[in-house]
Amino acid sequence: MNIKDDTRISDNLLIVNAVAMQTSGVGDYVYRVEQPSIAMGKAPGVTVINVSTISPYFEVLCLQADVLILHLLTEHDLLPIIEKRKQRNLATVYEISDNFAAIRPDGGTKNWFSDPVNMASAIQLIKMADAAQVTGEGLLERLGALNPNIEIFENQISELGEYRERTSSDSIVIGWGGSSGHTEDLNYIKQSIVDICSKYPDVRFSFMGDKEQFVNIFSCIPDERKIYTPPSTLRDYLCFLETLDIGIATMLDTPFNHCRSDIKFVEYASRGVVPVLSAITPYKKHAVHGSNAFLFDNNNKLKAILENLIQDYTLRKEVSRNAYDYVKSHRMEDQHTEKRVEYYKNICREKTVKNLKALKLTRLSQTSEAYDVEKTNAEVFLRKGVANEAKGNTTDARFLYTKAHELMPGYYLPLFWLGYSYMRHNDEEMAIEFFNRTIEKNPRSVRSLLYLGNILEWREEKMALQSYKAASSISPSYAPSIEAIALFYENKGNYTKAVAFYNHALEANPFYSKAIWSLGRVYATIEEKEKALNAFRIAADMAPLHKEYQLDLAEHLFEAGSIKESAKYCLKALEIDKSHTPTRILMNNIIKLNNAQVSKSADSFENIV
Repeated sequence: MNIKDDTRISDNLLIVNAVAMQTSGVGDYVYRVEQPSIAMGKAPGVTVINVSTISPYFEVLCLQADVLILHLLTEHDLLPIIEKRKQRNLATVYEISDNFAAIRPDGGTKNWFSDPVNMASAIQLIKMADAAQVTGEGLLERLGALNPNIEIFENQISELGEYRERTSSDSIVIGWGGSSGHTEDLNYIKQSIVDICSKYPDVRFSFMGDKEQFVNIFSCIPDERKIYTPPSTLRDYLCFLETLDIGIATMLDTPFNHCRSDIKFVEYASRGVVPVLSAITPYKKHAVHGSNAFLFDNNNKLKAILENLIQDYTLRKEVSRNAYDYVKSHRMEDQHTEKRVEYYKNICREKTVKNLKALKLTRLSQTSEAYDVEKTNAEVFLRKGVANEAKGNTTDARFLYTKAHELMPGYYLPLFWLGYSYMRHNDEEMAIEFFNRTIEKNPRSVRSLLYLGNILEWREEKMALQSYKAASSISPSYAPSIEAIALFYENKGNYTKAVAFYNHALEANPFYSKAIWSLGRVYATIEEKEKALNAFRIAADMAPLHKEYQLDLAEHLFEAGSIKESAKYCLKALEIDKSHTPTRILMNNIIKLNNAQVSKSADSFENIV
């Protein structure tokens, strides 16, 4: 539908979800965006529109939303938009759905937030927002201090499965389903599952997820005693759950897992499956041991719980029914809509004058004023181009970017990606041309101005500085452009000006660890070693997922003779990437000193590697 066909949107409270997620069928999107949108869209006087960060209409919707919700975003070009909203007294909410400051179970090197610029951007936007929302107690405890106005909106479920009555004569299926990021969690319970399947001939283990992970971890279970289902959509996953009797949700007690949601508990319970859960923060709030779930904190307890459930049909039936009834009474999405809508209404100080006639929307439900912005063909080509670029298919990527631009000449992102592609491959002339064209289409693209300055710096210094200054004048809070000016002066040997601009970058964003680290580099160059080490320490602590900061600090401490502290940061770097050769070399050098101060670190190193 077109906006002009439905004038109610102009009068309603307009809530816009701004998302980077590209796959709408996955659980994170469904639980955090789609389901709440449909539920809120049923409330009188509320319209919800979901828009991708790469939509041609992203900025239009962000500026016209009465309440804008940023879903764990870090985009550079978002900053001028948020500053403009603040000037207009429009409400912005930042959703923190993961502990982005902790190492992910799928490996720190794959973590978007291992880049200190992304980490700093997220924290800056959280601090700038009028409010923040999180998915559970763990995130509130760990990151709640970043915004004083913070609310928990837990993941809920929109539809119950039909409760299936199991009989005492049925064979028992124990199951698990999830993403490939749970390898360590599954390895922890592997032996318990193998032992149970060996001991009880009427028990089978059912797994939905990555095939290689399934084969590697559970190969010793006989084929006739296990069932494999490939990963698919959330709907297919919920159908998979209906085939289980007992569902296991295992999570090691790590800082990242501590901040996950309890949705696996809710999913199992909503299908009448007995939930058997790790006894960590996400599950402790609502799962009541022996009533609507079982909690375990070691493998002996897990095996005892499973054996008890296998042997006691009445217990299985009672707990599965209690779990199902709990979700039915307390965890349905519609039951929490009023609280969420009231929260947004209360923080909405001003409403916008809306002019959204150019938009084409897809209604998410016939009973709800909730919509997705329809993808344009130009956007589809851009997505394909980015995917090709990531695979190294540069020629195909550039063809797709060009096609996207031809289809929608006013859409600035295809031109940006062309400029970025040429920049990555050191074709300066073409990169400059496309970044200039990008800026013509979107003069507020601070990221384009930054990259243009980076290229010009070795060709036309004055123009490079003008580009950096233009970005910081558009967005005074845009620390990367100020840091670029500081680096320019540092490279010229003008350390006084460099220090001044690095400090200016920190005034713009106090969480910009890259500027703190650069201050340390300058202080080291001018032989102010104590100041340098202090700056390196702060930067490493502020960017805990950046292995280079941890390693560089460890090396400086090693040279300064602070061996014990050097070992501490060396271990942090290894936790992020245990295969990183320079870090392993340094740790071996530390161990060779055979210093009693680092004996514990040596043991930890052996455990990591």
